[in-house]
Amino acid sequence: MIGSGRNIAFWYEPWLGKDLVWELCVFEGTAVPLPSASVADMVDELGQWKWHLLERCLPLDILLRIAAVKPPAGLSIDDSPCWSHTPNGNIQVKSAYWSRMGIQSEPLEHVWKTIQDFKGLPRIKHFLWLLCHEKL
Repeated sequence: MIGSGRNIAFWYEPWLGKDLVWELCVFEGTAVPLPSASVADMVDELGQWKWHLLERCLPLDILLRIAAVKPPAGLSIDDSPCWSHTPNGNIQVKSAYWSRMGIQSEPLEHVWKTIQDFKGLPRIKHFLWLLCHEKL
């Protein structure tokens, strides 16, 4: 999570989602401005992004993603790591397992929910459960 932005490398850490900013760039022979810059270094004294540096090397869609993020405004709050595989940034054993196994979301989550909420005969619900577990 971005606090002060001083400890997050602007180009080489995934602060803008799951991707690194330099991987999203179209440089066309242009060098990365301030290659060792932190996120805080890319904010001016008025608390705005340094657009004059970013517009030279980033495509419009990335500039719009950056514009959607509030720049760190000299806060004394420390930056903290977050887990990119969950919406709230907190690590969970199951999300770590899914990440390791290459699973993008909970397998069959919507199917299990549908079976759980099924209002028909219990034997049909049991049949569906057996079917999904490949026990027939």
